[in-house]
Amino acid sequence: MLAGMDTKQKKRGFAGDIATLLCKWEFTNMGLTIFILACEAGMEINGMVKKVLFVCSGNVDRSPTAESLLKGKEGLEVKSAGTLIGAKTVVSKDLVNWADMIFVMEEHHKEAVEKIDPNVGKKIIVLDIEDTYLRNDSKLTKILKEKLLKYFDDV
Repeated sequence: MLAGMDTKQKKRGFAGDIATLLCKWEFTNMGLTIFILACEAGMEINGMVKKVLFVCSGNVDRSPTAESLLKGKEGLEVKSAGTLIGAKTVVSKDLVNWADMIFVMEEHHKEAVEKIDPNVGKKIIVLDIEDTYLRNDSKLTKILKEKLLKYFDDV
């Protein structure tokens, strides 16, 4: 079955087989718990993806830079938004509910998201990146990569 497949296809096939086994096992033995743990670990299971939202103030520099680092990564769907009324994309209750993980650049962004949805809970992470960088600035990219490696294998 694996003959004629490139390495990436083989890995995807192997991961898919494991995901299928996990799903079968979870339904027969552990119920929803395994599914939740797998999703929290960032695994793609039967087409499900981890939905990641990055939030800054204007959605011009920091959050779009972060979004571009993860965009197109297998198993992830990524969006960005801003907290200001004039932001390119304004963070909304729909976006907050959509996201599995929300990365905010500063503490005041966390507070703004919590005002939108007080039950946002553990899915929000403060990156502590000040608004001193332009979009795709090499220093910003380096900082984002270092901070995001705690949560994603391939940044």
